[in-house]
Amino acid sequence: MKVTTNNHWREFACRFDVPEKVLKEQFDYLDETESSGFFNYKGTWHHTSELMPCSLEKWDDCLGYGWSCGVVIKYSNDGRYKIGFYTS
Repeated sequence: MKVTTNNHWREFACRFDVPEKVLKEQFDYLDETESSGFFNYKGTWHHTSELMPCSLEKWDDCLGYGWSCGVVIKYSNDGRYKIGFYTS
């Protein structure tokens, strides 16, 4: 697997940062009290609840976009994250 990342630490977005239309269409399963854990990667909004544990070294969770590519994420101890794109 190849992971492409700029290695920048980012802050998660809050619920009020996510467009209302996106909340209704993509995240209607989340309780309205769920206020953090959102992130935008290349124009697409995601929430940490979509991610699954990852077996790639140095990465914590992942989200497959297909059978050979997707997003990987690394969490910091202070609540930030790094994101990368993997391909096989």
